[in-house]
Amino acid sequence: MWLIVAGVVVAALGIAVILTYRVPPWLVGQVIRPRLWGVGMLLLGVYVLSLSSGADRGFFRSGGPLDFLRYVLLAAALGLVVVSTRVAQHKK
Repeated sequence: MWLIVAGVVVAALGIAVILTYRVPPWLVGQVIRPRLWGVGMLLLGVYVLSLSSGADRGFFRSGGPLDFLRYVLLAAALGLVVVSTRVAQHKK
């Protein structure tokens, strides 16, 4: 139940950022490519939804043919989020 709620919230956040080109206020100075960040969050939400208990049956069962796709989805989501954020600058 909580995975479904978390997945829907993260996916909705990604869709909102894609459509409005605005990130949450606490990320305004850190995200340099908002739409790319939104796509990454959307993919992360889909990944979390795939972890819900109902998705573990059928194609996504452990060791199933699409189980590898789940991890590719996670890697793509995290990669997009990392690429779209600004690297911290160290002061000397």
